[in-house]
Amino acid sequence: MWKGWLDINQFIPNKAATVGIKTYEVCESRSGYLWRFEVHAGHDISTSQDDPISGTVPALVLRLLSGLEHKGHTIWMDNFYNSPALARELKTRGFDCVGTLRTNRQFVPYELTSLTKKDMTVGQVTGCTSGDVDLLVWKDKNRVAFISTYHGLASVRFEERLKPTVACDYNVCMGGVDRKDQQLAMYPIERRRTRVWYKKLFRRLLNASVLNSHILHQDHSFSHRKFRTVLITQLLTTHTKHSPPSTQLTPRQVHCPAQYELTKSGKSDRLRRACVVCSKRTNILYSL
Repeated sequence: MWKGWLDINQFIPNKAATVGIKTYEVCESRSGYLWRFEVHAGHDISTSQDDPISGTVPALVLRLLSGLEHKGHTIWMDNFYNSPALARELKTRGFDCVGTLRTNRQFVPYELTSLTKKDMTVGQVTGCTSGDVDLLVWKDKNRVAFISTYHGLASVRFEERLKPTVACDYNVCMGGVDRKDQQLAMYPIERRRTRVWYKKLFRRLLNASVLNSHILHQDHSFSHRKFRTVLITQLLTTHTKHSPPSTQLTPRQVHCPAQYELTKSGKSDRLRRACVVCSKRTNILYSL
């Protein structure tokens, strides 16, 4: 049983657990359904870094999307994954590709890479098209670059300024992974401390599997919490030979308070949510 240092551990500063196992995921944008994931296992030396299609990131995207070709799906990605070469390759495989773009990527024209905030006015859109791939730069508060295989360079007027249609759709459709994480945040079973890394990964998969089951469930009147409660009850009923004796739990068994020190700013530095029991308490005294 391995209990030493894990090489695939990653430091992720914007997560509640800053050190952990990083995964790349494909999720449905509306529901957060997890289709496929891949564990980050360090630098992949098996792929060529010279070919823009067979590089590490494009190869990762193509592996995650394997089996979904030519089914009319649109892939929404942020600027870590997007590039003109990858967008064109996805188009040949039957995908549309939309997302933000880093202008220092290969094959981005100089007319866009040379643009700065000072060169543009608020609401200005500058773009170019090559075949099925559209690239554009838009200035809102900052300069933002987009890539799309079907939007074109069209813009709409939004709050008295021009806004590209790709930006409007991106704000609506991007965030499937965040939506999944938000729904699982109330059930952090993988946050339980353990030195055995595969147990932590198993809990993450179990948690995501329950969410996927809830999304696929026919009865949409079930809330996520109610679905988990019914699932636990049915599993216990099926696999428990003898019903355990009913015992009344003491408040100490249900409620486990912990002490947190306040920082200089007066805010607690804890990373977990407030206790549901403590939050219901009040300091108001009632007289008879």
